[in-house]
Amino acid sequence: VVVVAGSVFAWQRVGRTPGPAGPPGYLAVLPFENASGDSAQQYFADGMSDDIRSALQNAGVPVAARTTSYTLGEQHATLQQVRATLGVDAVLEGRVSRLGDRLHVTTDLINASDGITLWSFTQDRQTQDIFSVQRAIIDSIVGALRLRLRDQLAGSLVPAGDPALHDMVMEARYLSNTMTMVGIGRGIDLFDQVLAKEPSNAEAHLGKALALLQQADGYVPPITVYPQAEVEVQKALAADSSNASAWSMAASITGYYVWDWPRSRAEITRALELNPGDPLAWLNEAWLLLLQGDFDTALVVQRRSLALDPLSPIQLFQMQWVLMANGQYDSAYAHAQRVDSLYPGLAYADDMGGYELALLERYDEAERSFRAAESRLGHRSPGLAWLLARRGRPAEARAVLADIERDWSQHYVVPEFVAAAHAALGETDAAFRWLDRGLEVHSAMATFLLWWPGMAPLRSDPRFREVLRRLDLEMPSPARASSPR
Repeated sequence: VVVVAGSVFAWQRVGRTPGPAGPPGYLAVLPFENASGDSAQQYFADGMSDDIRSALQNAGVPVAARTTSYTLGEQHATLQQVRATLGVDAVLEGRVSRLGDRLHVTTDLINASDGITLWSFTQDRQTQDIFSVQRAIIDSIVGALRLRLRDQLAGSLVPAGDPALHDMVMEARYLSNTMTMVGIGRGIDLFDQVLAKEPSNAEAHLGKALALLQQADGYVPPITVYPQAEVEVQKALAADSSNASAWSMAASITGYYVWDWPRSRAEITRALELNPGDPLAWLNEAWLLLLQGDFDTALVVQRRSLALDPLSPIQLFQMQWVLMANGQYDSAYAHAQRVDSLYPGLAYADDMGGYELALLERYDEAERSFRAAESRLGHRSPGLAWLLARRGRPAEARAVLADIERDWSQHYVVPEFVAAAHAALGETDAAFRWLDRGLEVHSAMATFLLWWPGMAPLRSDPRFREVLRRLDLEMPSPARASSPR
């Protein structure tokens, strides 16, 4: 059953290309409610909403970013809150119930400004008909838009395939999105099972690549996962070269791991050609601007990137780094507090906040923040060693660094942050040994060297220029490479 309020569905902004300078999107797809009464079916409900969002994006419909949409849905935000946060005109909500081989789906498209239901859809089908159900939902939404977007939409919007394998892909994505090593590992195992049966499955290749990247720098040395992630992305692009997310992911790998900046820029450009509102593409663009020393423009682009996905922890973390590069430590710390309020207990929020508080000379608070990060991470924080060195407590700083050195093979920490702690102690040779270690494992944080205040004691050393040469980067201007206060 499909009901469309056609005359009401004349969105005012339809026809404008969403970009970082304008509204983030016209449509928010909230996470579908799992109405099965079985928490084990949550992955299926999330997978349905993910599939519909991706298909609408592929059709040219501006759709708000997943992370913020899901966070708002999980917070049971009102329509007014969704509209205020994302700038969307309409919201797609849904309920999914899967019992045995039966599938019941109800979806509603709602005007975000007044709460009027513009379109409703209900179907009872067999589970193996999942693609038909998704296609019916998407075709109905697109049908309501087609008068205004006719030239952008064509072809089949939902690929055909084996429903059983697709179910495994949905569960693998769900597990990977837990952002825990256990969940990511189980997700990768499921992606591998899918690819063993269907080697050309683009969704599985891209999902596996993302799962691998989620481990890098936080859990494991990047060199242990980036090469395989690069292979998976290239296979995803070989299967579907029109996937903007794949191009954005390729740009991240090419930049952070390969250090091929021109190629990364070309991949960003391709991603934005396919989807001008891709948050990851704009995030990568802001980072490249930082590497070029154009900090002011990087901040403008990062603000726009954040507007596309305002509740994303990745976007909020990068905003902090860009603000720190511009010397705006107060604003950076405000974003750290925002992360903590949205995602309480996230250890890396404490770590980031510690650096920002230290740069604001709020040392007691910074120390508490670093120690909280240690408690949550389960290992020592190089940020604490850096702070203790700056506070004139070298013996305590060296004790932390000794623990990090001893445990590094079991508990990966970012080498550049360890180097900064040694630099603060005046141990220049040790600092450069850790910078070399960062280059060996292809740490994404190596690009921090250009502007991060913790690197100031090393920049006059000739070895610093050699490190930058290996990264194919240039020395920052004196005006930008200032010492921490």
